[in-house]
Amino acid sequence: MKGLEPSTFCMASRRSSQLSYIRASADYRGRRHGGIRLWATGCGRRQVQRHCWDTPQMPSDRVYTRLSTTSAWALKAFGKLNVPLYRASRGRLFGQIAGTPVLLLTTVGRRSGAPRTVPVVYLTDGERMVVIGSNAGHKTAPAWSLNLQANPVAEVEVGGERRKVRARVAEGEERAELWRKMNERYSGFDDYNARTTREIRLFVLDPR
Repeated sequence: MKGLEPSTFCMASRRSSQLSYIRASADYRGRRHGGIRLWATGCGRRQVQRHCWDTPQMPSDRVYTRLSTTSAWALKAFGKLNVPLYRASRGRLFGQIAGTPVLLLTTVGRRSGAPRTVPVVYLTDGERMVVIGSNAGHKTAPAWSLNLQANPVAEVEVGGERRKVRARVAEGEERAELWRKMNERYSGFDDYNARTTREIRLFVLDPR
């Protein structure tokens, strides 16, 4: 079984017939849910024993945070790759990061006037959506957040659905509460905030 290296493999005794079919499946969620199961046919009465394999845990929020903070250029390049794949798959590809949902946000370029689309993790809060201009804690704010400040009219894509929205910057208690909710979904934002001296803006996207 090329590519699978559990510490111990299950072995099946053969009688007169040969092993004709083996299939392996694993739960890669990082929890012990039975690990790999092997099924066999043509093994006579003796069944292939079930072996529990400890799969590695899925990367934590902190792992994704560290990856996103390595290079602003790499982060931007990944975003450009993300957009066409997200659209082509209607959000089935790159629709989540560390279990947090991703939308495509289209803003109007503050200098060019042209539409600019980027992937952004978000939180749904009633009919509105919440996004944070963290730029992974890099020293400059993401271009999309500057675009929203210049022109709050925008559009979002969630899966294959498009919605028109109007953005505003949350402040005070509202910001604190929404920041807390966002960090419950993805704890990397506190790490991003600790990496930069600039004020990270939190935007509320209201339907229009």
